[in-house]
Amino acid sequence: MLTCDGVMTVYVDGVKQNNKTSGYETAQNYTIPTGSTVLAIHCHKPGESPKILGTIHVSVVTGSKGWLCTDQYYPAWNSAQFADTSWAPAVAYWRNELEIPYGKVENISSSAKWIGTVNGTDLYCRFSLCPQRACLTIRTTRIDNHKLVGFRLHSLHVHHVAECAMKCHAVHDRCQSFNYYSTSRICELNHSIDLLKHLISAPGVTFYYRSN
Repeated sequence: MLTCDGVMTVYVDGVKQNNKTSGYETAQNYTIPTGSTVLAIHCHKPGESPKILGTIHVSVVTGSKGWLCTDQYYPAWNSAQFADTSWAPAVAYWRNELEIPYGKVENISSSAKWIGTVNGTDLYCRFSLCPQRACLTIRTTRIDNHKLVGFRLHSLHVHHVAECAMKCHAVHDRCQSFNYYSTSRICELNHSIDLLKHLISAPGVTFYYRSN
């Protein structure tokens, strides 16, 4: 259940769900498909700084933890592949309770907080849906301190190794394996699992290949 105090557009892995133009007092229900990796929300409020409120799961609500927000537009900001490393944690304001200025929004947890940024009339927020228990359904075999070279499909920044796995197995049909850099959280997707000639020593990197 989500709402914002302006015009809201919701995306899941870059795919637009629908707009919400009704008042903030009414939350709107969204279905997030299994295996999705990123929830992205845009809220526009002319003349004022907009805010978002929502309950994504019984244990996942809007707040400063896990939510990244900016008032600046970036191309492909709502896609699963977008690198949001420069985005700051959301600014958490009031809880969803019977108090000024918003009061209680029904069907949203009272532990949820209105989130936003300090300035701007546009609000762009992202939330990584991994690692969540529902995402950890991919079977892989790991080789520590090694990486595969010569077969790279794509390189991107992720929040957790589980997100890298989801990118490989759910987003890229050709992906057969991936290298995960634990310090920088860089994810390299590969189109091969060749272990004989192209697997090299790489301290701090873990190689994963599909085993299901």
